[in-house]
Amino acid sequence: AAWSGVVALFFVPFLAFRRLYFGEWLPMTYYAKTGGGLVRNIDEGWNYTLRFLSQIGPGFGEASPISAGVGVVILLAILAWALPRPRLRPAGLAILSIAVAVLAEGGDWMVLYRFWVPGLVLLLPLVVMAGRDLAGTQPGLRPAIAAAGALLLISYGVAGIRERAGANGLVVNGAGYRHAHEAVGLAAAVDQLG
Repeated sequence: AAWSGVVALFFVPFLAFRRLYFGEWLPMTYYAKTGGGLVRNIDEGWNYTLRFLSQIGPGFGEASPISAGVGVVILLAILAWALPRPRLRPAGLAILSIAVAVLAEGGDWMVLYRFWVPGLVLLLPLVVMAGRDLAGTQPGLRPAIAAAGALLLISYGVAGIRERAGANGLVVNGAGYRHAHEAVGLAAAVDQLG
């Protein structure tokens, strides 16, 4: 309750100003990105999240049902481990908030899953802490935990290189920008004629 009060102390005046000055509660970029309706946004956000979770699992830059499934298991296990611990609960709740926001907004076309990036700052340290906790309580699992950690680190590095480096990442990113600008221009032209 105290944490919510502190957030509301800053957030409510900001929203009130936005509503009074711009006439809307949320920025125009929200309405531009969520114009397909809630059901479509949830579907797109779910698919976006599964592709992101494919990178959390050992996907090596490739989205597959197996790597997405491993990513879902990792995410759920980390949340189940963190939420009961008062010290880690804020991080777990923030990750859940990001998940809800991505589902409501519907994902994105850009590489490297920028809507989930703020969650990485919280998620990856929780994965490390959970691994250390498990290794401390189950010493026999230490080699397997170390191997899993090394596999994930290698996968994350390969995924980052594949998504961003070379022609593929830059071409995809540039094409996405061009598509977005053309769609906005077309919508503005139709608005002017209509």
